[in-house]
Amino acid sequence: MTDVMVPDGKILNCRPGGGLPVTFTSIDVTYPGSPRGSPYPLIPEMENGAAVVSADAKGNRDYLVNGHNALVAKAHDPAKLADLPVEALTNEELRQSLVASGLETAKKWDFRNAVERAKEAIERELQEAEP
Repeated sequence: MTDVMVPDGKILNCRPGGGLPVTFTSIDVTYPGSPRGSPYPLIPEMENGAAVVSADAKGNRDYLVNGHNALVAKAHDPAKLADLPVEALTNEELRQSLVASGLETAKKWDFRNAVERAKEAIERELQEAEP
């Protein structure tokens, strides 16, 4: 599935490996096209100054904080997920706040610790699944 990104108010479909870092610099708001796959696809967008909108995909809970560095909709709530990019694009103060916090998040994120984070996430899921 392609990612849908909203640069300068226009919808753009991008395929992985299609020169995305250059594209990221022109993006105002981005959100992943699919909750499957890597839980960390939004770090490069944050690093390049895009405001992030996402559905809650559990794996992104490690670094996305709703209203702080991203706007996060509940999983399987397409209406909310459709409204959030509009909110981020039309509220400049909110968008700038998301971008600033996203840049800080990207600076702190260290992929060398990804294995430890994955282990912790699995342990949390197992604890939540216990009766």
